Amino acid sequence: MTDFVYPSYFENFHKPGSVQFDRLKKVNRPFQILPGGYQIIFKNGKWSQIFGSAAKKKSFAKENRRGHRSEQRKRGHLLRADPKAIKRAEREG
Repeated sequence: MTDFVYPSYFENFHKPGSVQFDRLKKVNRPFQILPGGYQIIFKNGKWSQIFGSAAKKKSFAKENRRGHRSEQRKRGHLLRADPKAIKRAEREG
């Protein structure tokens, strides 16, 4: 299972270590980004990414991001899912 954050992660009034911020107990403070992670943010009308390490930024740049929501945001809109394609994939999977 991958790690995921709890609502407390987004509550900046919590002091470091005062509550559990993520499932695997690796995050120590609100909005902390771990070395292997990244976060997508919307600031000043633009979407961008913040990376927890230079290595993650480098590996992210090499990923095939075609079809990802981050790429759709760059175009200014998200594409709707195709229910027929989902059904087809479920049958084949």
